[in-house]
Amino acid sequence: AIIKGVESFRGFDNRFEIKKINDGLGEFISDCYNASPESMKAAILAFEQIKTLNTKIAILGEMKELGERELFWHRQVGRVLNRALSLKHLILVGKNARLMARRAPINLEIKYADDWKQAKEVLGQILQSNKDKESLVLVKASHSIGLENIVAEFSK
Repeated sequence: AIIKGVESFRGFDNRFEIKKINDGLGEFISDCYNASPESMKAAILAFEQIKTLNTKIAILGEMKELGERELFWHRQVGRVLNRALSLKHLILVGKNARLMARRAPINLEIKYADDWKQAKEVLGQILQSNKDKESLVLVKASHSIGLENIVAEFSK
């Protein structure tokens, strides 16, 4: 019964949910239901552990409702990126998310977006320039950033 239960488990929407990207360009790992410093760290480290030949891309947005230390926590996420050596592209969404770049590895290709619509355009450019190889895309931010819209646009 336990084995059948585990095998039939499908997870929850936007909580490390796997979705196919249109046109066979790869897969999303959609974890954009909510974000805190610890959940952001856990998502990045879990993403790093995934063994794949696909190009790894992360779209990370702001973490909301962190109080007076919100700038500190965004910079701290950048430190965790130094442990994600298989990550090739990073798209940071929102003003505070830009702080993650201050501590990110220098060899990481980083792009910035003010909102999910700009991030969608940046991701589209990366996917098209990389279309001879599939991509694995982590999408993580607080729900209010709207990154689930990117997943919906590319996985219709």
